[in-house]
Amino acid sequence: MTLASFLPLAVGCTSNEYVIPHEELARLAAAPPPARGGRVRVVQDLGGRRNDPVQMTVEPPPPQFVTEDEAAGDDGGASINSSGGSWSSPGRSTLQTWRAAPPQGRVGGGGGGRGISGGHVGVGGGGGGGNGDAVLVAIIVVVAVVVAIGLVSSEGVRFDGYVAMSPEQPVHLRAANGQQATIPVADLSPGWVAGTVEAKVMDDEGFGLRRLDRLPLDRRGATFKLDSGTIAFDFAGATLAGPAMNIQSGYFFTRKLGLLANVGLAGGVGPAGGAAAGGLVPRHALGLELQAFPVAWGPVHLGAFGNGGMAITEVLVGATPTYVSGPSVGGGALAELDLTSRLALTLRAGGSLAKLDQIWTPAGQLTAGVAVY
Repeated sequence: MTLASFLPLAVGCTSNEYVIPHEELARLAAAPPPARGGRVRVVQDLGGRRNDPVQMTVEPPPPQFVTEDEAAGDDGGASINSSGGSWSSPGRSTLQTWRAAPPQGRVGGGGGGRGISGGHVGVGGGGGGGNGDAVLVAIIVVVAVVVAIGLVSSEGVRFDGYVAMSPEQPVHLRAANGQQATIPVADLSPGWVAGTVEAKVMDDEGFGLRRLDRLPLDRRGATFKLDSGTIAFDFAGATLAGPAMNIQSGYFFTRKLGLLANVGLAGGVGPAGGAAAGGLVPRHALGLELQAFPVAWGPVHLGAFGNGGMAITEVLVGATPTYVSGPSVGGGALAELDLTSRLALTLRAGGSLAKLDQIWTPAGQLTAGVAVY
């Protein structure tokens, strides 16, 4: 049930629609009409794609327009704006409406627990830990992976940058009251801009769009990070190693500084013949983490992190395996390689100290993963 509720996030995709920011729309309206399509800032929308993109032509054919009377058969009460064009009600054609090209196809373990108590390792019986805890951890891991896949395939890969288009490329405008209009980019005027709350161009109609370059990685706003790797930590006089995963979500206040909530899932298996041999000892963590990226060298970004919270492990109380927690602090180094304006590969290496069962024990982690901004 949990996986089913998160599944829609994993099938997100990018749309055929590209939003022109309002300040960019105003800049276009002030530029000479023949030069308006050379370099336009856009942000690709999310959602379904109706058709394959149109291959942009070097010399576009002459535009084909129809009047509102031809498109709708009557005036429909369209209102004329200060530029001489008209707004129409949602779902109606406008005075100057682009005749879109025809569609080109749709894209459519056992119950025993392990722990420490009084400085030694013990093996619990069936108890309250065991399978139930392992299932919970497994569900968290799978849900996090599903969410990460969904965000990477949508928010992470959508285009945010500059495109080239014909001055006759149709732009779809929407007013605050819901009225709509479709005009060529060359016909934009201050009057149109003043009444517009959203402007979009489509890559599957008109003369098409040609992507030029993306904007650099922009961390500002909400973020989601997922990384996995290995952990090593002290446990009752032995060094245990095993898998580790960090699930993080938070907010970057600037391009370089952010605060994230962290859920760390990890565990270690003792060496053969040791006290914890064959048993997976958990070393989970919950807390907040401050991240900073002061250095950028092209697509490579270097930084550091510091965190605080609590660590969780399992100990034996008599014959019953019980989870105990204690304060934890840590820090380390970060590196990111940006792939798009909103997606980066991450590498982190760090250590922590946690007070568990009245003993301060160190741990070290090395993980790699993805960050979606």
